[in-house]
Formats: sequence, structure tokens, C-alpha cells
Amino acid sequence: MSLSDMPAPLRSAEPTPSDLLDAGRSTEDIIDPLPHIATTLAFPDGPGVAAETAEIINESFHPHENHTPPSRRELPWWKRPSPWWFMVLIPLLTITSSAEQAPKIAIYTKLVCETHTPRGTVEQGDLAIRTFKNLVSTLRNDDPCASDPVVQATVAKLQLSILLTGGILGVVTAAWLSSFSDRRGRVFVIGIMSLSFFFEDFWLIFVTKSFQRLPGGYWFLVVGSVITGLLGGGSGGISGALHAYLADCTEPHERSRVFSIAVGVNWVGGALGPTIGGLLTRHTGSLLSSFYMSFLVRVFVSAMVWFAVPESLSKSAMQEAERLHHERTVDGETGSASWLSGIYGLFAPLSVFLPSWTAKDRWSLRNWSLTFAILSLAASQPVYGLMEFEVQYMMVVFRWTTEQVGYYLSIIGTVKAVFLSLIFPAITLALNRPKPAISLPTEESEPLQSDSSRNTSLESSSLPHSVSADLAISRVSLLISIIPFALIPFAPSALMYTALNGVVCFGTAFSPAIQSVALGIYTANGGLEAGKLFGAIGIVQTVGVSLLAPSLYGVTFMKTVGTFPAAIYLLSAGFVVISLVFALLTRPVHPTKVIEETQPDN
Repeated sequence: MSLSDMPAPLRSAEPTPSDLLDAGRSTEDIIDPLPHIATTLAFPDGPGVAAETAEIINESFHPHENHTPPSRRELPWWKRPSPWWFMVLIPLLTITSSAEQAPKIAIYTKLVCETHTPRGTVEQGDLAIRTFKNLVSTLRNDDPCASDPVVQATVAKLQLSILLTGGILGVVTAAWLSSFSDRRGRVFVIGIMSLSFFFEDFWLIFVTKSFQRLPGGYWFLVVGSVITGLLGGGSGGISGALHAYLADCTEPHERSRVFSIAVGVNWVGGALGPTIGGLLTRHTGSLLSSFYMSFLVRVFVSAMVWFAVPESLSKSAMQEAERLHHERTVDGETGSASWLSGIYGLFAPLSVFLPSWTAKDRWSLRNWSLTFAILSLAASQPVYGLMEFEVQYMMVVFRWTTEQVGYYLSIIGTVKAVFLSLIFPAITLALNRPKPAISLPTEESEPLQSDSSRNTSLESSSLPHSVSADLAISRVSLLISIIPFALIPFAPSALMYTALNGVVCFGTAFSPAIQSVALGIYTANGGLEAGKLFGAIGIVQTVGVSLLAPSLYGVTFMKTVGTFPAAIYLLSAGFVVISLVFALLTRPVHPTKVIEETQPDN
């Protein structure tokens, strides 16, 4: 790491919170530039950054309710940034995505069946009309083609190609867009990503209606995934930008609860969507009805993001981030060096996961805590990509129709929504309840500075409490998930299968909890750019859900669908075990510990 990537030493005159926030001073007056790589904020030639200063800088980039600028407080509620904007919009998106899950697999299956098992010889025009009518009709559970292992292997291959193509491009674009949100704004980036969702619906409808006239037939669906990937589409990409927006509007000790509520309302949509999709399919008799509904809803959500949701970052913060980014990337870069820098810039957010250490204690596990936390998150991410192949599993093993799959998904979604929206936030609220402050008597002869330092010590001593609680929740959540994943392959009935998956729902608190842990450790280490952190987390999620999950689950299902299709659940149990190992290695970081250890010897 070059010295240009490190923050310069602080100036001798340290501003107060009111100086920075009320007078509108730029963070340039405090630290220049912002750290490009998460490191300890101490240098041989200067003092370390005090905990109070790190908090001031963090607050200037991530305004909370207590420090909202007066000009913003005077605005009407519909012009003020708040987590509740996306608490309303997120369920709408998940209603559409969950409503499409079963019909999408059914459409893929019928596309493969119509292509590889032609029924009779008729004129091309008549065949096209009959094929389309047969294609959009509901898939019956007694259709022998639907349960043919060769057909299901081809469907898995098609899914794998679509998900991998979009996932690879999503990794490249989502991280850059999430980091770009620090400079251009969260809402702008989320708006760009929202375009990919309704384009995905449009493309599937278009290809389904025209696949016989398109080059490659149903494989033309892969072209659409290229465009959605370039727009940053995918759950991992938009999740990073959304979490950055939520972090901007939330107090640090409340982030785990807010993240959990966000995931919970996400599953509210996940509970409603499959039932809505199943009812639409039943009453219309068309598998495409869910996609028409989804297209309209997603256009509405995108319009709300572009024209209604207020930006969470101030203009001054974005301008400062733009200036710092410009200084880091363009000075002295020409020709091939500039091109290589551009490639590096796409993945630069991942540098925040590098371990921070001191010369005194280089190999302490505590210095690797952020790295281990992200590795734990990364190991668990492929499990979130299981759903696509889980739907195939239910249709093959239990011969469920799209309507029956929809009801199952609604049951699971309801359990997750209740747990994450109500039960888990109550648990975190109880665990993170602030303790009453302790005031110690002071002697008149004591210097004034000692009282201040003692108060700072007492206040900072309680800061890692929320990180410790979130870390404990993460570990327990993983333990809860391992056992049912290992038992599902041996479930004797559909009822037992559903019950075991219901138990897995109580382990879904892991994701919001471990992300809160990562943010807490990042902030304690002096990190200032939440957009970069969540952009990097977005890369991890996109790689896990859109690259590793399709590759590993897809290949596993293709190879075992005719013999032991439940092998995908044993694979899931293995991922969770690896995630638990890294979670056990993670340690909470005290905000002042790094500073104290790195103070230069005078």
C-alpha cells in the first residue's frame, strides 16, 4: 500500500462536532484523503485519530436523526431521507420476484420440452401458434416431460447459463456502482439498478413469445442477462446500495435492527408473492400472467426511486468524495497505467476487507476480524442462491404444480417475515439496550483533562457491546441452520420437508447481524466510506448468489437429479459449516484499542 492511499496525519487543532456539522466545514479540514484501504489510523510521524474525531467524520458522511442539518429538518417528511422509504418499496420488489419463481421454472421446462420433444409434424405457422398456447398454459404435474431427468438437467443448464452470465457482469458493475454512490448519490445508483428488474420481465416475455424465430431459440434468454448484468442487476448489487442508504439514515447501535427489519419486510413480499403468482396462474391459465404483473409493479418502483425517494447524502459529502476519488485515481496515471487503474477501480472496494494490524501485534485474530467476518458472509452466500434449484427439486421429487410451490414459498416467506420483522428486532433491542452511564467523583485537584479522558474511556467502553451481541446472534443463527439442512435430504414426506425448511428460517438473522458486525468493525478501525464497504459486500453477495450458487448447485443438480437430487441440501450444510468456522474466528474490535496500540513512542 502506497503512502498516497493513507490518510494524512491530523491537524493539531481538532474541530468540535458543532464546528463540523453546524458550520458545514468540509472533512478536508480534518483528514485528507479518506482512507482507500482500511488501515489503522496511526503513523510514525503523527498522532493517531481520536475516537471522537472518527465519530465526527463518520457522522458527516452518514447523517443521523440527531445531527440532521437544520435545512433538512425543516423539509416536509416526503423530502427527508429515511429507511422507511425502502421499507415500503422493498416488499413490492420481492412480491414480484417471488411470484415469478415457480412460473419461471415451469416456462423454462416447457421451452425445453417444446424444443426437444416436438409433437407431430405440422406447418411451421400452425406449430408456432400451437406451441405458444401450449407454452403459456400451466404445467401439469402429470406431464412426463416435466419429470424427465434429461429435460430437468437441460433446464438446470439453462438456469446456470443465465445466472452466470448476469452474475459475472453484475460483479464487475455492482461494486463500481455501489462505490460510485458515495460520489453521485445512493438514489441515483439504486435507480440505475432498478431498470434491470423490469427489463428482465420484458425480455422473458419477448423471448417466450418469439423463441422459435430467434437465433438459438430459448438460449436467447442469455442475451437479456447480459443487459441486466451491465445495469448492476441482481440481489447482491442492489443490496449493497440499499444497505448504504439505510446506514446513512440510522444510528450505529440501531443498524442491526434496521437491517433485520429490511430483510423482514423483504420476506413479507416473499410470503405474499408466491400466493399472488399462484392465484394469477390459476385464474388466467397463463404462466406469463405473473410476469405482466411484475413488469408493471417494477416500473412503478423504479419511478418512485427516480422521482420520489430523497437522497441520503448531502451535496457537500458527495463533492468531497468526488474530489478525493479524483485525487486517488488520476494523478500521474496515463496510458496503460490508467487502463489498469480502471480495472483495479472496479474491485477497489474489496480492499476494505484487508486485515489491519500494528507492528506490535501483527498476527492477532482481532486485527483480522473484518476479514473473517466477510469470509463468513461469503461462505454463506451460495445458500441464498439455492431457491432456483429448490423449486426444481420440489417439482421433480414431490410433483408439485406451480400453484403448490407458490403456497409452500408463501408459508416459508411468512415464517421468515414474522421472525425478521418482529421477533429478531425485539431480541436485538433487548441485547443492545444501553446501560446507565456511570459518573465517578472527581477531586478538585485533578486536572480538567483527566476528567475528560475518563469520560471518553467510559463512553467508548460500551461501544463494542452491539458488535458483540450481533456476533453472538450470527453464530447462533448458523448453528440453527446446519442441522435441518443436513436432515432435509432424508425427509420422508413433503410435510417433514416443509417443517425442516421452516426451522432453517430461524437462521436467517445471520445476514443482517454479520453485516452489522462488519460495519461496526470497519468503523472502529477508522473506516469512513460506508458506500465502499457495502459495495464490497455487494461483490461478495453477487459472487456467492450469482456465480458460485449457479455453478455449484447447477452442476450438482444436473449430475444427481436422476439418482440423489437432495444432494444440494448437503452442499448447503457444508457452506454453513464453513461460515460458522469463520464466524467463530471473528472478534469484536474496540474503537480505541487500535489507536492506543499504535500511538508512537515519544
